[in-house]
Amino acid sequence: MQSLTRWPNVIGIDKMVRIGTLVDAGLVLLRSRSNLLVRPSQSATLGRPARNICSILMGRSRTELPLRSMVVVAALIVWFVSLLILPFSASASAPSPLPLTPDWSVQPQTFSRDGWDDWETLNGSFFTQGTDTEDRSLGFRITNDGGIALWRDFKALGGPDRLGYPISRRFEYAGVVAQVTQKAVLEWDPIEARAVPVAVYDLLSMADLDGWLETKRLVPPAVRPLPGEPAFTEAIARERLRWLDASPALKAAYFAADDPLEMNGLPSAPITDMGRVVVLRTQRRVFQYWKVSTTFARAGQVSVMAVGEVVRESELFPAGAFDPEDGHDAIAAPVRSLSDLPDDQVSAWQSIREKVRPAIVELTDRKTGRGTGVIVDVDAEGAVVLTNNHVVDSVDRETLVARLFDGRIVGVEVIGADDWTDVAVVRLRGVTDLPALRRGTDTKVGSQVMAIGFGVLFPPMPSAKVGVIQGLAGEIQTFHDYPLRGLIQHDALISPGDSGGPLIDQAGRLIGVNSAIKIARMPRRGQELIGFSIPIGQAWSLASQLRATGKVPRPYLGVTVEDLGIATARRLGLAVTQGLLVREVPESSPAQKAGIVPGMVMVTFSGQPVTGLNDLRRLMVTRKVGDTVVVTVVAPGGARTQLRVVMVERPQPS
Repeated sequence: MQSLTRWPNVIGIDKMVRIGTLVDAGLVLLRSRSNLLVRPSQSATLGRPARNICSILMGRSRTELPLRSMVVVAALIVWFVSLLILPFSASASAPSPLPLTPDWSVQPQTFSRDGWDDWETLNGSFFTQGTDTEDRSLGFRITNDGGIALWRDFKALGGPDRLGYPISRRFEYAGVVAQVTQKAVLEWDPIEARAVPVAVYDLLSMADLDGWLETKRLVPPAVRPLPGEPAFTEAIARERLRWLDASPALKAAYFAADDPLEMNGLPSAPITDMGRVVVLRTQRRVFQYWKVSTTFARAGQVSVMAVGEVVRESELFPAGAFDPEDGHDAIAAPVRSLSDLPDDQVSAWQSIREKVRPAIVELTDRKTGRGTGVIVDVDAEGAVVLTNNHVVDSVDRETLVARLFDGRIVGVEVIGADDWTDVAVVRLRGVTDLPALRRGTDTKVGSQVMAIGFGVLFPPMPSAKVGVIQGLAGEIQTFHDYPLRGLIQHDALISPGDSGGPLIDQAGRLIGVNSAIKIARMPRRGQELIGFSIPIGQAWSLASQLRATGKVPRPYLGVTVEDLGIATARRLGLAVTQGLLVREVPESSPAQKAGIVPGMVMVTFSGQPVTGLNDLRRLMVTRKVGDTVVVTVVAPGGARTQLRVVMVERPQPS
């Protein structure tokens, strides 16, 4: 059967923040070409944002800013960096104790499910914009599955900018594989092995729908014969091209395409005055020159009719083709990679995702934030869950619950947490019917991995994201946090809410715990997202200690400090302008016993300069309980003194 679709040819590292502090900003920033380094987190906020909204959560505060132009983006970067600093800047009324977790006085953040409207997947992309619902778990996939590269050619033909968003599933019509977008219908040509635009208005004419088009859409009837019919000749084709001379505006619009015959086809009716609009009907498009202003066009403008909506209303294609797809099968993939995997690899990842999902839990207090946990053991008391310290540290532990894959909500008991390594262990009491993930240690650079969690960017939750391991010695330090080293680096698109979730290998084994992300500008490569996961060997060792004792002994200095800046130094009349200003010294603490008093400025620790809290925490993690360190302090009068501090075990929070 001859196809009727075509007529034969006559932003470097700037800042690092927790994985829950950035909600949908990670994605917005990637697309806006801004340059930022971030840490994903467990936090999220409720509500569907416009695509031009950048939602940024710092600790427990939320800020929104519209991104409407590159000029605004430039201003946003300056504004955003100031926000990164502000919530973590200690003050006299809210000092930061060391080395205990700082008590940042910030407003509670709202709980949200903001995220992306479309994203790349294994072998394609998932779009939600072509549906009539606000449910972001519904949309349409356009893929290269089965060797039919609709996704590849959709992009080659201009993607959403020129073809609009997909509004149908992939389907078969008259033995041809096709898919509808807002502005075109694509079919797969098996001979040329490419997707081509369908001559859909010819199909409508052959289906005796010209009368419907004229009545409902003000489209003139097609003139027979149609291209491909026996009576059609090259002379007829030349004559139909001359029809364009009747309207310079419509002729210009027709020839504006890179390949007018490929995108538009031949004119199939003379340019016709339909009253308030002058219409050019072609095989694939209908151009409209408006004589009067409308809600979507001004008088004198040319618009193109949304052919996707026309064919949906016409019922030309199977009705089920326009039913939205569940995003359940849409495994997210990094931009411009993993988009051409063999079908068996895609199926393997889908099987792994289904197998491990029962072991993934959502941890939330249902008001402040959320994160992810993974079941690593089940004993007589319940399921043991591994997660991040910053997940349990940022929520109200009194109301912390776990939402299981089958919808059950159960209480959570925090067994122990270690802020130095960002590892925490919790128990789901009474839950003994869920599986624990097997652990694996075979991690290699270049291997594919899958991250699963309750990140806000990709519905449905938990969502799966596949990436590639890029390194095994990653190092990060989020703002005013302890540094993490020896991390697995990868490009799986983890986001806020994925904190504490598992990193899975191709055998379905747990190899890491997701903890942080970085967004950076790479030379000649644009912006790149890098995920950081704690290796399971390291996390398991700490988890075993936390299960046994509820803590990991850490050295304690015993001071409350804040970063010293020039303005504070001048206001207080201090002799130095960099260092850590001592605000409080608890009674009987190691610092007090060494002679440190409020008002002093710490400038070195163990011989290394200290310009801020980040410096001190990088040095603290190299020490253990019982160590003696030499601290250089500057008194308010300017006297510089070296004091010896014997660090004891850090007291547990009351």
